[in-house]
Amino acid sequence: MSKPTGETKQFVCQGCNNEVGAYLIRTEIFEREEDAKTGTYVDIMMEDGCVFHTTDTSSVIVDNKSPLGNNPSKRRNGLRIHFGCEYCDETSILSIASHKGNILYKFGTDTVETLQFS
Repeated sequence: MSKPTGETKQFVCQGCNNEVGAYLIRTEIFEREEDAKTGTYVDIMMEDGCVFHTTDTSSVIVDNKSPLGNNPSKRRNGLRIHFGCEYCDETSILSIASHKGNILYKFGTDTVETLQFS
Protein backbone atom coordinates (compact mmCIF):
# COMPACT_ATOMS: atom_id res chain seq x y z
CA MET A 1 0.00 0.00 0.00
CA SER A 2 1.40 3.39 -0.92
CA LYS A 3 1.40 6.40 1.36
CA PRO A 4 -0.77 9.39 0.44
CA THR A 5 1.12 12.02 -1.53
CA GLY A 6 -0.38 14.96 0.30
CA GLU A 7 -2.13 17.95 -1.14
CA THR A 8 -0.91 20.43 -3.70
CA LYS A 9 -0.04 23.80 -2.19
CA GLN A 10 0.77 27.16 -3.69
CA PHE A 11 3.89 29.17 -2.82
CA VAL A 12 3.38 32.46 -1.06
CA CYS A 13 5.95 35.24 -1.52
CA GLN A 14 7.95 35.64 1.68
CA GLY A 15 8.27 39.39 1.05
CA CYS A 16 4.68 40.50 0.36
CA ASN A 17 2.63 37.34 1.11
CA ASN A 18 1.15 37.41 -2.39
CA GLU A 19 -0.12 34.03 -3.60
CA VAL A 20 0.34 34.82 -7.30
CA GLY A 21 3.20 36.23 -9.31
CA ALA A 22 5.97 33.82 -8.28
CA TYR A 23 8.40 32.68 -10.95
CA LEU A 24 11.50 30.46 -10.97
CA ILE A 25 14.80 32.35 -11.24
CA ARG A 26 17.54 29.97 -10.09
CA THR A 27 18.23 26.41 -8.97
CA GLU A 28 21.38 25.34 -7.09
CA ILE A 29 22.30 21.67 -6.68
CA PHE A 30 24.92 20.56 -4.14
CA GLU A 31 26.22 16.96 -4.21
CA ARG A 32 28.90 15.29 -2.11
CA GLU A 33 29.53 12.09 -0.19
CA GLU A 34 28.99 12.26 3.58
CA ASP A 35 31.47 14.71 5.15
CA ALA A 36 33.51 14.81 1.92
CA LYS A 37 35.81 17.79 1.36
CA THR A 38 34.96 17.89 -2.36
CA GLY A 39 31.76 17.61 -4.36
CA THR A 40 29.79 18.89 -7.32
CA TYR A 41 27.93 22.20 -7.55
CA VAL A 42 25.49 22.99 -10.38
CA ASP A 43 23.97 26.47 -10.73
CA ILE A 44 21.12 26.94 -13.21
CA MET A 45 19.92 30.51 -13.64
CA MET A 46 16.75 31.37 -15.53
CA GLU A 47 15.81 34.43 -17.55
CA ASP A 48 12.37 34.59 -19.14
CA GLY A 49 12.03 30.84 -18.60
CA CYS A 50 15.28 29.97 -20.42
CA VAL A 51 18.58 28.77 -18.96
CA PHE A 52 21.29 31.35 -19.58
CA HIS A 53 24.10 30.09 -17.35
CA THR A 54 25.10 26.73 -15.91
CA THR A 55 28.12 25.83 -13.85
CA ASP A 56 29.24 22.30 -13.04
CA THR A 57 32.25 22.46 -10.74
CA SER A 58 33.62 19.01 -9.88
CA SER A 59 36.10 18.45 -7.07
CA VAL A 60 35.54 21.84 -5.45
CA ILE A 61 36.88 22.22 -1.92
CA VAL A 62 34.03 22.64 0.58
CA ASP A 63 34.50 25.92 2.45
CA ASN A 64 32.63 29.19 2.92
CA LYS A 65 34.46 30.75 -0.03
CA SER A 66 33.31 28.14 -2.57
CA PRO A 67 29.75 27.54 -3.83
CA LEU A 68 29.66 24.23 -1.90
CA GLY A 69 30.09 26.22 1.32
CA ASN A 70 26.52 27.47 0.77
CA ASN A 71 25.07 23.95 0.78
CA PRO A 72 21.93 23.81 2.96
CA SER A 73 23.13 20.38 4.16
CA LYS A 74 25.99 20.34 6.64
CA ARG A 75 27.17 16.88 5.59
CA ARG A 76 25.51 15.60 2.36
CA ASN A 77 23.39 16.76 -0.58
CA GLY A 78 21.30 19.91 -0.84
CA LEU A 79 19.08 21.89 -3.18
CA ARG A 80 18.01 25.55 -3.30
CA ILE A 81 15.23 26.81 -5.56
CA HIS A 82 14.99 30.62 -5.84
CA PHE A 83 11.71 32.33 -6.74
CA GLY A 84 11.14 35.94 -7.77
CA CYS A 85 7.94 37.90 -7.25
CA GLU A 86 6.19 40.14 -9.76
CA TYR A 87 4.88 42.36 -6.93
CA CYS A 88 7.94 43.01 -4.77
CA ASP A 89 11.74 42.75 -4.98
CA GLU A 90 12.07 39.89 -2.46
CA THR A 91 13.56 36.54 -3.47
CA SER A 92 11.95 33.53 -1.77
CA ILE A 93 14.06 30.39 -1.44
CA LEU A 94 13.08 26.77 -0.91
CA SER A 95 16.06 25.00 0.72
CA ILE A 96 16.17 21.19 0.94
CA ALA A 97 18.85 19.23 2.79
CA SER A 98 19.73 15.60 3.37
CA HIS A 99 20.61 15.26 7.07
CA LYS A 100 21.08 12.07 9.13
CA GLY A 101 18.65 9.97 7.06
CA ASN A 102 16.04 12.72 6.89
CA ILE A 103 15.01 15.35 4.38
CA LEU A 104 14.74 18.84 5.89
CA TYR A 105 13.20 21.81 4.10
CA LYS A 106 12.60 25.48 4.72
CA PHE A 107 10.90 28.19 2.69
CA GLY A 108 12.14 31.69 3.44
CA THR A 109 14.54 34.44 2.41
CA ASP A 110 17.81 33.38 4.11
CA THR A 111 20.15 32.38 1.29
CA VAL A 112 23.01 30.68 3.18
CA GLU A 113 21.44 29.00 6.19
CA THR A 114 22.44 25.38 6.90
CA LEU A 115 19.38 23.32 7.83
CA GLN A 116 19.50 21.26 11.03
CA PHE A 117 17.09 19.78 13.54
CA SER A 118 15.95 22.22 16.21
